[in-house]
Amino acid sequence: MPKPKQSRTELLAPIPPAAMNAEAMLNELVQRKVAEALANEASIAFEPYMRDMAVSNQIKRLQDVHWQNKFRYYFEDYGCSRCHTKDSPHASLGMCSKCLHHEIARITASVKRRADAHARLHDDAPQCLNLQEVAREALMPAVAALKPRKKGEV
Repeated sequence: MPKPKQSRTELLAPIPPAAMNAEAMLNELVQRKVAEALANEASIAFEPYMRDMAVSNQIKRLQDVHWQNKFRYYFEDYGCSRCHTKDSPHASLGMCSKCLHHEIARITASVKRRADAHARLHDDAPQCLNLQEVAREALMPAVAALKPRKKGEV
C-alpha cells in the first residue's frame, strides 16, 4: 500500500499596509466609508450626497436604479421639498431650480461666515508677504558691498 503524500503547510505573513499599492488602499478606505454610510439608517435616505466623489460613486454602484432616482420620485409625488411647488421642473435633491440655488447660496454663506470667523481667530498667523520686497531688502547690503567705489570712499 503506497504512503499518502504529505502536504507542506506554510504560514505567510500578511502584507504590511505600506506595501499595498495606493489603489488598493483607496479601495479599502472607500469600502469602509461605504459600510459606515450604509450602517446608519437615518442618513441612508440622503446617501450618497455630501460625500467625496470616490465614496459617492461606490455607494451609487451598490444602489439599484430606483433608489438612485429617489429625489426625482419624491419631487413627482410631493413637489419641491422646500416650496412644495409642482409647477417647476425638478433640478436636484428634490428641489426646483429656484429653491436649489437658494439652498446652495445659504450653505455657501454659512460655510463662508464660519471660515471668516476662523480666519479672524487666527490673525496671528503669518501674513502673505511680497517676496520681491523681502528679497530686495535682504539683498540690499550685499548689492551695496559689491558696487564699485570711487577712490577715497570707504
